[in-house]
Amino acid sequence: MPPADLARYAVSGAFCLVLAAAAASDLRSRRIPNWAILALLLLFATRIATGGGPPLLSSLAAAGIALAVTGGLYLAKVIGAGDSKLFTAVALFLGLSDLGAFALVTTLAGGVIAVANLIFNRKKVLRGMTAAGRAEGRHGLPYGLPIAISGILILSLSWLPPAAPAASREKIAHEFGVQAAH
Repeated sequence: MPPADLARYAVSGAFCLVLAAAAASDLRSRRIPNWAILALLLLFATRIATGGGPPLLSSLAAAGIALAVTGGLYLAKVIGAGDSKLFTAVALFLGLSDLGAFALVTTLAGGVIAVANLIFNRKKVLRGMTAAGRAEGRHGLPYGLPIAISGILILSLSWLPPAAPAASREKIAHEFGVQAAH
């Protein structure tokens, strides 16, 4: 295996481990440790240095958009600061082309977790909706888990080979007597 591929897989594996640790910490203590964000930033720098991932400007633009949106959600007290930092750090790895899918999958995963939480912890969830429950703290969802699930899924999908090249599509279309889409 070429060294560049080995580095790509090592960084991707470490990325997954750091996200799993951040999600576990968020589930356990409702905190995403700063070391996890710093580790992701170092892994991103390594990925860029080894020539992997989306173009640097795409990554920086995705992170800027992610920070603006999640920063606003943090200021509105919808998500925590750790969630905002984690989402932004993951956006660096994915770039602009995958940012929308990442946001969508994160939202969907969060929705599934919220529904499961409502089903299996109904009294606790309903208590958290009262003024007394909110005063106790720990209300809302630990969003580190949906961010981790989505980040790992979207990054893993980027490992898949691209769709058939245009020449292959045209050959197949010709065999079936149709015109290939461009």
